[in-house]
Amino acid sequence: MRKKVSQGSALPIVLWILAILFIISMSFPFVIGSRIKSMEMLFNRFNAHLKTYSSLQYGMNLLLTGTMGSAQLLSSDLGPFPDGNRYFLDGSFVPIDLFNGETELSFQEESGLVNLRLFQQELIDGLMKYFGADQESRAIFFDSLMDWVDSDDLVRLHGAEKDYYENLGYRPRNDMVLTPDEILLIKGMEEEIFQKIRPFIFLGKSGGLNPNTALFEVLMSLPDMTEAGAREVLEYRRTNPITSVLSFSSVCKIDYTFYESLFDFGRPNLIYKLKARTKLGKDVTYTMECHVQKIYGPPITIEDFLDEISSLMPEKWAPIKILLFREIIE
Repeated sequence: MRKKVSQGSALPIVLWILAILFIISMSFPFVIGSRIKSMEMLFNRFNAHLKTYSSLQYGMNLLLTGTMGSAQLLSSDLGPFPDGNRYFLDGSFVPIDLFNGETELSFQEESGLVNLRLFQQELIDGLMKYFGADQESRAIFFDSLMDWVDSDDLVRLHGAEKDYYENLGYRPRNDMVLTPDEILLIKGMEEEIFQKIRPFIFLGKSGGLNPNTALFEVLMSLPDMTEAGAREVLEYRRTNPITSVLSFSSVCKIDYTFYESLFDFGRPNLIYKLKARTKLGKDVTYTMECHVQKIYGPPITIEDFLDEISSLMPEKWAPIKILLFREIIE
C-alpha cells in the first residue's frame, strides 16, 4: 500500500514540473522579442544621433564660411550655396542632401526672438497672451521678473521679493536671469505657458526685435498685430529687407511708429539657434539644438579654411563659439 501511494503522488509533481517548463519555454519568445526591440530602439537612437550631429556640423560649416544677409545666410560670394538651398534666418527647416534628404536644418537669428533681458513689456506680455496666459498672470510675471533682477527688496504692485520666495525654499537672484528655465522660479510663470513660449525667448544682447528674422508667433506678440499682417511680413522679407519702422508698418498695414523702441533693424545679431532634426520612428522627431555665436570677421572659403588651418592666420578667420547644446525628442 505504501508503494502505491508513493507512485501516485509523483504524478502531480511531474505535471507541475512540465507546466513550469512549458511556461518558461513560452516566455522565451517574449524575452527575446523584448531584447530585439530594445536593441532596435538603441540602434535607431544612435543612427538619429549620427545623422543630426553630422547635419549640425554641416550647418556650422555654412555659418563659418558664409555671410549674413538681412534675412538669410549667404555664401561668401553672396551667391547661392553649392547645395542649391536657401537658408533663411527665421527658423524655417530646409531638407539637406546628407543621408538622402532624411535630415533638415534650420537657422534662427536670435534677435528674431523675444529677448527677456530687454524687459520689453509689450513683447513679453504679447507672447504670453498669444499662448493663452490671462491678464492677471501676465501682470504678475512681468512685475515679478523686474523684482527678480533688481537689487532692492521693494515689491512692485504685482511682484514678489525675498519674503515670497523664502517660503518656497529659495531667494530671488537680484541679478540678470542666466537661463530660460530660470523663469519657472519666478512668480506668475506657469509650467504650461513656459513650455509654449520657451522656443520663442532668449537671453542675449540684441537691441530689439528684428522683423527680418522674427518667427510668426513673435510677430503676433506685437501690439495690435493681425495674422494677415504677420503673414504679409513673412512673405515680403523673402525678397526684400525691412529696414525701418515705416517700411515695417507699410508691409503689415499697422502703424508701429509709436513702438519704434521695440525694434532693431541693424545687422544680424550673429548669435544663432542652429537645429538639425530627423525622424526617430513613425511619430517621433530627434532634434539637436546648438546656440552658436559667430565672431566678427570676414567670411572664409573652404579653400582658405584648408590652407590656413595649420597657420591659424587670425585676419582670415571668422570663428564660432558654441554657447548651448541640447537634444530634444518629441
